[in-house]
Amino acid sequence: MKQRFKLLLSLTIFSLGTAVYGQGDTLLKHEKGLIYKITTYILVIVIISLLAKYRWIKDLYQKAYFDELTTAKNKTRFRKEMGRLNFESNRGLGMFLDLDNFKRINDTYGHHMGDLVLREVVKRLHKIFDHNSIYRLSGDEFFILHKNIEEDDIEKKAAETLKELRKPLEILGSTLKVHGSIGICPISPKIKSTSEFLHRADVAMYTAKKNGKGTFVVADDQMIEKFDRYRQLEKDFIYHLENKEIFPYFQPKVELETEKIVGVEALARWIHPEEGFIPPGVFIPIAEKNEVIADLDFLIAESAIKSLKTWIEEGIVGDDFNLSFNISVKTLEGLDVYDHIENMLKKYGVPGNRVQIEITESIFINNIQKVLYEMNLLKERLGISIALDDFTAGHASLKGLGVLEIDTLKFDRSLLQIVKENVDKGQRIYSTLIDLSDDMGYISVAEGIEDAAESEFLKKEGVKYAQGYHFGRPMPENDLVAVLINERSELKLKKNTCSESEIVA
Repeated sequence: MKQRFKLLLSLTIFSLGTAVYGQGDTLLKHEKGLIYKITTYILVIVIISLLAKYRWIKDLYQKAYFDELTTAKNKTRFRKEMGRLNFESNRGLGMFLDLDNFKRINDTYGHHMGDLVLREVVKRLHKIFDHNSIYRLSGDEFFILHKNIEEDDIEKKAAETLKELRKPLEILGSTLKVHGSIGICPISPKIKSTSEFLHRADVAMYTAKKNGKGTFVVADDQMIEKFDRYRQLEKDFIYHLENKEIFPYFQPKVELETEKIVGVEALARWIHPEEGFIPPGVFIPIAEKNEVIADLDFLIAESAIKSLKTWIEEGIVGDDFNLSFNISVKTLEGLDVYDHIENMLKKYGVPGNRVQIEITESIFINNIQKVLYEMNLLKERLGISIALDDFTAGHASLKGLGVLEIDTLKFDRSLLQIVKENVDKGQRIYSTLIDLSDDMGYISVAEGIEDAAESEFLKKEGVKYAQGYHFGRPMPENDLVAVLINERSELKLKKNTCSESEIVA
């Protein structure tokens, strides 16, 4: 502004000087004409300056409130206008639009192509919505504020938007397909704040993506409540994990012939202070999503190894007793598992041959070389055995056998379900898989045994070891110790009884 003022002043002085010089001695004679000329010069300069200032302000306004790439309103304008939104009306909607798999376009064709796609998307949105109602919030995320629409027409408008987006794009000689997920929140008097309005639309969009993408979802109270509960569970889980409040429960593994406990599997369990027992199927995906699955794996592993040390020292378990725990493939791919486990074994003085690590073969392995490297170190240097968990439950069971260096096969309960549904065919399948396991030198363990009939069937098939509710549910350490002590007492009693019988005889 100072420069513009100086320029204006300089031009005015210059114009005045020119006028005076041109008039010479006749200045006094033509005083009125001179004043007229000076005034005209000044007015022209002022007008030019004002026009320049207007263009400057307009450019500044455009940059402050509009997205340079797409010309849609930007996030700053969005926040400003959301603060003035009136929820007393029953007309209108807020719509979060997120393009599906847009990153793939950038990765495949480059960011320049991605920019052109975004421009085309906004052009297509302009065909359906008023220009002033479209906001670009981030890379491929948009918000549409439609103030004049009846509630009955909301789904129709969303379907129209998705249909327009699905039309193929012809850009730089390439044909591209773009899909979007839409979350909708109708404007309603029951909404108390802008943050609630945006939250409901955002949750609906998240739900649309979770439902398979390329669709729209209208927010409702049940959806919001479910989502908010899940988010709170996420926060609670991270907190409890950091405070080591996720504990191992132990499920006995028995020798089928004698039903003697020969080992236990340590399983992560979370008892929420308000919600109670949270199933692993809920919190393990949370751990994976938040990239803390390795923290969970190592917490359970160390706690279980510490317990094993105590049982050995107190004579609760014998020399043939072993401990197994799960290590996620993601953990094996990303961290130095060998170093962590070696440090735990050294810390508690537990020999590696008393420990078995279980991995789930149904998980797709991205970095197979890293997984094989870690498994080899664990086996060769520490003497730890490797078990393939949930065998036959995944989609790549035989591939897992061909790639992974394992010692034990754990047969998933789904095999027993096949036997129950079709006895003849199921028994042949089970028998064939047991023979395969034996031929490859693996130890077979059957999982999910629920009754005596299943136990007898497995004995006949030559399975040596099993675990399941029939032999014992996963239990806290104190309960397991009581079971182990009771079993040892019974074995001693049987041994003493046999000895007395021999003496009498």
